[in-house]
Amino acid sequence: MYGKKFLLTSEKLDCRLWYALALLLRKNFIKQELKKSMSEDIEVRIRKPDGSVVSGIKIGFKTLKEDWNEYELEDGTKLYIKLVLVDVVRLNEISPIGEPVYQILSQNIVRVKSSKRAIQEVEEAIKKEKTGYHE
Repeated sequence: MYGKKFLLTSEKLDCRLWYALALLLRKNFIKQELKKSMSEDIEVRIRKPDGSVVSGIKIGFKTLKEDWNEYELEDGTKLYIKLVLVDVVRLNEISPIGEPVYQILSQNIVRVKSSKRAIQEVEEAIKKEKTGYHE
């Protein structure tokens, strides 16, 4: 029995080491790819909503700061939202104010801290739906 415990601990340790190594390798790979993409100009063509096509160049970037925006809803729930930039293309267009036009691809990260009031209201609504009672 003692030997089995040691074997399980050893296997768990091996899994954790492999996982840590995989994360480290992935992180280094991503850094190398970012360096490559930041040094290369990649030409792209983008179809606009009106159907016309415009060309542009992917622009590399580095993140200087990513802050969370914080909101409090009327029910007391707090929302934390962060925009994360994924890709930037400088289009071969000039805006009406004379500046180059940039198109971005971004991801919104949302974190919710529900209030007790919101949880209670939703639980009550679920109970009403289950019983078929509606006011």
